[in-house]
Amino acid sequence: MSIRCTTCPGSRSARVTYLGVLDMRMCAHSCALIALVIGCLAATATAREWTSSDGKHTVDAEFVEQSDGAVRLRRKNGKVITVKVTELSRADQKYLTALPKAKLQTPDTDPEAAKAVQQQLREKGIRVGAAGLSLQSEIDLSKRLRGIAKVRRNLLATMRQQSIADGRVTENKAAITNFTQLNVRLNGQLANIGANQIRLNNKLIGAINANESQLQLFRENGLQLDQEANAARAKTNEVRETYIQTVLDLREIADAISDQYEQLASDRELGDVIGQLDDATGKKYAWKQSPSFRSSLRRLKSLEDTVLSENIPLQVERGGTMNVSVVIDGKHTEEMILDSGASLISLPQDVAARCGITVKPTDRTIILELADGSQISGKLARISSVRVGKFTVEDVECAVLGPEAVNASPLLGMSFLGNFKFEINAQEGKLTMVKVETSDSKSARSR
Repeated sequence: MSIRCTTCPGSRSARVTYLGVLDMRMCAHSCALIALVIGCLAATATAREWTSSDGKHTVDAEFVEQSDGAVRLRRKNGKVITVKVTELSRADQKYLTALPKAKLQTPDTDPEAAKAVQQQLREKGIRVGAAGLSLQSEIDLSKRLRGIAKVRRNLLATMRQQSIADGRVTENKAAITNFTQLNVRLNGQLANIGANQIRLNNKLIGAINANESQLQLFRENGLQLDQEANAARAKTNEVRETYIQTVLDLREIADAISDQYEQLASDRELGDVIGQLDDATGKKYAWKQSPSFRSSLRRLKSLEDTVLSENIPLQVERGGTMNVSVVIDGKHTEEMILDSGASLISLPQDVAARCGITVKPTDRTIILELADGSQISGKLARISSVRVGKFTVEDVECAVLGPEAVNASPLLGMSFLGNFKFEINAQEGKLTMVKVETSDSKSARSR
């Protein structure tokens, strides 16, 4: 627009752009003219009410700038907030679209300097986004957190299959019990009939024979169902341990990112670089955990609360033995008998070989005494790590049994259990463990 100084008839015209960028030759009454220009500028920076896309939230704020799909607004108290354009109401988005392109640019920026500073930050593993600064490594954490949903679905599916298999075993056992009780009643009746009751005698014998046939079928079927249930249980344990290990790995990644945030917070050079970024972009950046990382930490904590319980499920067998899933060296899952009376973890040769544990002729030979009093030879070896539930012990001593122990089962003994306070509840089928603090802090840990 054009304005002319009315106080000085001889003054020349001046031109003021929409944004108040002055292009004029000053007249004798330039002060009055400048006052008018400032009034134009103030009119373009008036605060307005902004509304969220769901209509639930409003804020009175002055528009500052729009870039990278986000808008910066200055509230009445002077605080500048950043809001994604997609999170604003349609009316607000329409308002932003109607603004001249010049209005959408930051007035005091240096794009080339900003690019150079962002490159320096990338070399430190830092990303610059609309929501602020974040670490490159956060991307991997977010991706892995999204991927764990598939592992969880797989676990739920295997648990359902195990529940079905266990239900069939229970139903078969109930049928065997019913037929056995029926046999007892039929044989009781047979024993009490008179010698002349031939027809009843034959009828009872026929019923007993038919009942015995049914009983035999259910017993044979029970063996098959037991095998299927054991296979389903082994699959569930394998998937559960994979799930737990995935959560533990995510925790390690998250802790490493947290450490990186803390280390960079004391980096003076980083503070200077962020200051240069502020100058180049006209924005104000702060070094703190990004919103996306804090969201990932909350999601991870929820997963840990769900799967990293101190109660470890046990499988109680018919003979009273209790099996527990044990992870050897972070990748081999084995069902082992929980034996607090055994001083060491003991592994038959085939199990040790499957877990990558080898013994040499020079390894120390030991004699192990079994529960029945018999003795068996073995070799002392060490396992890099043993995990049960969320509890891990590193560098664990074990015994690899000799070739004569062909029918031996792997035992989880005190070389692992001794690092914890534990309680076995056979009735509920669970093992409760609590970490015991020792002088050797790295020997036992829960993650």
